Amino acid sequence: MSTQLLVVGGVVRDALIFRHALIQDTAYQSLLGRRRRHYHEAIAKVLIEAYPDLVVTQPELIAQHYVKAQKNELAFPHWMNAGERALGRSANYEAVDHFQNALAIAEHLPEGPGRQKEVLEVTLKLGEALFAAGRVSDSVAKFKLTAQLARESRRYEGLPPLCTGF
Repeated sequence: MSTQLLVVGGVVRDALIFRHALIQDTAYQSLLGRRRRHYHEAIAKVLIEAYPDLVVTQPELIAQHYVKAQKNELAFPHWMNAGERALGRSANYEAVDHFQNALAIAEHLPEGPGRQKEVLEVTLKLGEALFAAGRVSDSVAKFKLTAQLARESRRYEGLPPLCTGF
């Protein structure tokens, strides 16, 4: 009986994978939080630099690693891209999830005009995704919030007429 923890695997058998998910989970949980965050940040950077196509095709993967690295400000644009990509594919529920992740980050950015702009942008996109997913009442609530945020920040450019009417 073999006791190997890692085996050759992957689609083209060019990667090492854990023999069992429980072994992987145990190894992951045994890492100190600081080291785990460091690895997630390093993975995100490698994905961006070595696999630039993933930035376009799987931005949510990069965002997840940045979130696990507690680099939320770096995760934000990738969540936004993931939401846009999902909307473009009519994966509306997925888009809602991605924009909700982006909104959670934007709401915790430092106060200032950059934060206002990000919150306004992601709230509008979340409203669009909710509408596309058939959640009309939730969508209307987000559009009303978008209109309120636009009035408070005096940012009306790029807003659809629907939002300015609230």
